[in-house]
Amino acid sequence: MEKLNVWSRSINTKIEEQQEKLYKSDFKFFKLDRLVKISVKIDEFSDECEECEAIKGKIEDLVEKIPDLLNGSPSDRHYYEKQNNAYMKHLEKKHGIVQPTYFLAVFTLIGIIIGLAIGGGIAWLIHPGYLSPGLMIGFSIGILAGRIYGKILDKKKKELGLVLE
Repeated sequence: MEKLNVWSRSINTKIEEQQEKLYKSDFKFFKLDRLVKISVKIDEFSDECEECEAIKGKIEDLVEKIPDLLNGSPSDRHYYEKQNNAYMKHLEKKHGIVQPTYFLAVFTLIGIIIGLAIGGGIAWLIHPGYLSPGLMIGFSIGILAGRIYGKILDKKKKELGLVLE
């Protein structure tokens, strides 16, 4: 039987109530929707993970203080962001949860770097005058290969339910 996620639903309700006390742009800028998604995953893993159970209390405290933190000083906003990122780091390290399109971004960058290196190297070995076209071809092939491989890995993570949605 699937878990009911009562706790995460209550957190979502509290955040929606707090939303009235915030500027509309702050809700998106400070990733309050991500906090809701994090609370769902924390709720799912809290039966098996003691650290997730401890984080539940911290999230409840954080949600109660959201208007004060986000409308307060820069150090208050920094505290909120730091806590939000710490919860996400826990999910990444302990449970393998990733952001949507995480691998797409990572392997696109890796593909670009490797493609430029290989394309530039081959072009330089053929003739130094071909360096510019070689770099462009290497860039294109690298970005394409990186995006394809990243998309495949993202799809696998999504099938396993390990994407923060």
